[in-house]
Amino acid sequence: MSNQGATGAGGHCDIVVCCYNHSAYIEKAILSILQQDSDRLGTIHVCDDASPDGTAARVAALIDSHGLQGRVWLHARQTNVGPAINFREAVQRIQSPFIGFLDGDDHWSHPSKLRYQLALLDDHPSVVYCGHEYFFIDEQGVMQGVFPFISGTEAILRPLPNNGELEQFILNPDLLFTLNTCGFHMNAVVGRTTIMQQNLLAEWDDLKVGDWPWFWLTSEQGEVGFIKAQWAVNIKHNGSAFNDFSVVKRVVYIIQMLARLRHSQNERNRVINDREVANYVRVLQGMIGYFGAEEMIEFTQNIMSLNDDGLTTILLQ
Repeated sequence: MSNQGATGAGGHCDIVVCCYNHSAYIEKAILSILQQDSDRLGTIHVCDDASPDGTAARVAALIDSHGLQGRVWLHARQTNVGPAINFREAVQRIQSPFIGFLDGDDHWSHPSKLRYQLALLDDHPSVVYCGHEYFFIDEQGVMQGVFPFISGTEAILRPLPNNGELEQFILNPDLLFTLNTCGFHMNAVVGRTTIMQQNLLAEWDDLKVGDWPWFWLTSEQGEVGFIKAQWAVNIKHNGSAFNDFSVVKRVVYIIQMLARLRHSQNERNRVINDREVANYVRVLQGMIGYFGAEEMIEFTQNIMSLNDDGLTTILLQ
């Protein structure tokens, strides 16, 4: 394994931290980035979407108290635009060769995470981004699981040389975004900036699952690396974006996303997409099996047309 991840030969990595009402978590998030032992850590861009809970003020106070001017930039909106637009514009702002991500209510849990991921990208130019496992916990700190579900040889396209004791792989693109693996969380991903910026489409701004189609389209431009290590913590709490939806609505919004994404994909991934839509529809039917055939047709049409009012009307019946 080369030493580029430690020497800085491959260029810096800026970090995007999007936040909304993350006042209770944002300091820990930022400090977990600053604890990285890589000398290639660039600027941290904290992008607050007009949080009413004082998140921006807390970030500003942290910058002043720790002398972080120039290392941490606060981009504080005066008007809320929603998570998709806030994220898309934050990513487009980055000019460093590499880009990493962390939600403002989560944190990184290993000081060498960034160094190892950049080393993988340096050593394997075909890899457009790489990820790793993460812990999923609730507000009380109780473990809910380790994600994503990358297990078994069928999920691995080919192994990479280990970096020390770390297992590294190229993932099988046929299984990368399936119901069983559920892809990566934003907190686990480090990638090549210019490639990742190409696939941020404004047409996804109204989707509730905006990062999944972005990762999937980007994977069509190269390979996706994976390090089998738990280096981030995702906290489930009241007020976190996707967790506020009921389980039924989460499934509905995933189907909406898949339907919207299909026309942008290559033929190989359209086949996978169709398979996943069928899988999620079966899950949905299991949840709302009391629907009759006509109601299910209407329900599905509302899903595909992103008609939230129509969905809500049927769900409340």
